[in-house]
Amino acid sequence: MRGQVDKYTWVDIGSSWVLSEILAAVLFAQLERLTTITENRMRVYSFYKNSLKDWAEENLVGVPPDRLDISHTAHLFYLKMPSLAIRSRFIDHLRANNVNAVFHYQALNTSPVGLALGGTIGQCPNSETASNTLVRLPIYETLSETEVERVISAVISFAPDHSI
Repeated sequence: MRGQVDKYTWVDIGSSWVLSEILAAVLFAQLERLTTITENRMRVYSFYKNSLKDWAEENLVGVPPDRLDISHTAHLFYLKMPSLAIRSRFIDHLRANNVNAVFHYQALNTSPVGLALGGTIGQCPNSETASNTLVRLPIYETLSETEVERVISAVISFAPDHSI
């Protein structure tokens, strides 16, 4: 989250899913409050969605689709930038405005372990495009309306240069 560790780059086969007892206790407490946590995250998600849809459309930026046939927990809100170069400039712009936003993940086939196991660039074009263009905005249960408004203000002050 401070930009010191890249937690979305795969470097070897497998993942560590082991929880310490302390993390298990935190998770248990969160599960007991799941409804409240989800409602608060949905509030932030909806505020982002409603406040950014016009800016996104004007600037050729994707937002999560409206899906009436599914429900979700609003664990993330993303914007899909037109290119990797624009995404990089956007993240820098947000950082300069004291907003921490990060890319979402690296396509497995282009990760160090993916390449070592025979993956090639261009092998999974949809995954690679998502990897290069998605940006996650801050979203968590205790994010205040003032903080969300500050994020939105920083986002809409960015004008993508589509020539790059």
